[in-house]
Amino acid sequence: MDAGQLQDVLKANGIPVTAVSIRDSAAKGTWAVEYDPSVTPEQMAVAAVLISSFDPQSPAGQEAAQEVAAKQASESLMVRAFYRFFIYTTMGPDAVIDEKMIAQANALLARCFKEAAQG
Repeated sequence: MDAGQLQDVLKANGIPVTAVSIRDSAAKGTWAVEYDPSVTPEQMAVAAVLISSFDPQSPAGQEAAQEVAAKQASESLMVRAFYRFFIYTTMGPDAVIDEKMIAQANALLARCFKEAAQG
């Protein structure tokens, strides 16, 4: 099993993790999750349930992995479209992209995501 699958499922459920390792996929006691310092006790409880029920070979596990992959692809397309729009509207179609421009776009995108998350 790929630890990345489990990490993707945890992140898709709002669990802030930085790493997942799996030494023996048959022994969940060998699975380790490294949480981001911002994790709450509630998120850790949800993660525990997700980990204990996680089976990448089951249809539900495979479906969850496919949903995560589709969401990541969609977000990637949205981010690229946002960058193109931002650069086109601020610099024009012949813009030369530099580090300052990327930093400005990142800041604006982060603000948009933060506002969207707050509802």
